[in-house]
Amino acid sequence: MVMSKVLELMEKHCIGQTNVIYERYCFNNRNQENGESFDEYLTALKVLTKTCNFGSLKDELIRDRIVCGIRDMGTRKKLLQEAGLTLQKCVNTSRSAEKTATQMKAMSGKEDVNALSQNEKHRSKDKNKNRKKLVDCKYCGRKHERSRDKCVAFGKECTKCGKANHLAKVCRQENPSSKKEKKERIHQLGTPSESQDSSEGEHCFMLSLEGSEEHVNNVDSSLFKSKIFATMTVGGQPVR
Repeated sequence: MVMSKVLELMEKHCIGQTNVIYERYCFNNRNQENGESFDEYLTALKVLTKTCNFGSLKDELIRDRIVCGIRDMGTRKKLLQEAGLTLQKCVNTSRSAEKTATQMKAMSGKEDVNALSQNEKHRSKDKNKNRKKLVDCKYCGRKHERSRDKCVAFGKECTKCGKANHLAKVCRQENPSSKKEKKERIHQLGTPSESQDSSEGEHCFMLSLEGSEEHVNNVDSSLFKSKIFATMTVGGQPVR
């Protein structure tokens, strides 16, 4: 008896003078906050009752506050339907409803993820199926589907060799006119006795004699098995 009195006096000394009406006002307006679990809400109500001086009505008032302040409307409906609802029954029902809601949410989220994953797989398959495969075309030099209707060279004549169904930029045949010019150039350079016109050959280098310029023609020596010589006039003298 003496110990309980000491504790009571100690509590009054630590808490100090309080306005009971205001403390009860705070208690009666305390609702479960968004994101707050039921156990957190229950603890907050029990803390508020310490300064409300409810006496023997404390458990009943906490029960009533839970019913009125809980956020889940389905749980509130269950509590109101419970006959002879005590604080302990109220706590057990609220905890069970919260746990069930959490489990249902987790299961629903997993099902949504699985459904989304399946939809993504189907969309990916459809996308790959509808995607056309492109190839490097050897007839036009572009990328397009493996179909001659997609090739811009189909039905056209090559401006280089004259054959059909390919473009000049991918033509592998040498231009006949260039072959003829090369043969003529080789034939001309193969007769050193004949005079050479500087405009017909490939200008490789030049000799400057007394202010005048004389061009010397050059040809690819790899085209011949033996060396090629030409006779040039240097200082009035023929030089081989």
